Amino acid sequence: MTEATIKAQRRTIRISDIPLEVAMLPDGSYRLSQTQVTAVIEKHHSSFAQFFRSKSFKLWLGIDSGLRNSMTSVEIDGSNLPIASISFETALIYWFKWAEKGNSLARALVIALAKHSLYDRADVAFGVKDRQLESDRTLAKDLSDAGIARIEAMYQTEYVELPEVLPETQTERELKLKIQLIQLELEKEKIRHDNSSKNPFPATEINKVGASPWQVVPWIQKTLGWANSADASRLLYQLG
Repeated sequence: MTEATIKAQRRTIRISDIPLEVAMLPDGSYRLSQTQVTAVIEKHHSSFAQFFRSKSFKLWLGIDSGLRNSMTSVEIDGSNLPIASISFETALIYWFKWAEKGNSLARALVIALAKHSLYDRADVAFGVKDRQLESDRTLAKDLSDAGIARIEAMYQTEYVELPEVLPETQTERELKLKIQLIQLELEKEKIRHDNSSKNPFPATEINKVGASPWQVVPWIQKTLGWANSADASRLLYQLG
């Protein structure tokens, strides 16, 4: 924060039902109170000091040295106590970082403000006027308990990792079928081995326990989607 104290005028704006005091400096730029910016997302004002010391904010300072100059001590007209102020950009970076950390209020606030700004620009482009009341209602809805819960649910759904399901290829289907046929053959061989010394099964009974060609051929044909049963019979013959 710079040593010099700058005198400024003060006005109060509202984000839905959230009041924020805005100071306008002599050069026309705006500042917000650090204490109020932290209170918006229910954080203690000391969290700003931690934010300033964080690696992420230092990276921002390295990219834009103007951020450091935006942190000024502002003396408000009519008030004896100066306030620790920050620019809109710094406040947004702070809210965005807490949104990334999982603060549901910060998430809803960042999205609501971005949405509000897009609507304002679209209204200018289409020459729409006198929509301030409707815009305020939309902002209030987005920052209500139900709106915050909706944004949180959307965020959680977005970041659930869903398994990627790819369509099965012809080669994969054939390989899967070959594995299943081998498993059937192994089952038949095990039955033969277990019963050969005691009570060997006749060939017809072994077919019932395993799978006879007239059962397997239609299954192969259906699994592979072949129209001709002769092709399925040939595949079965090739597999032994």
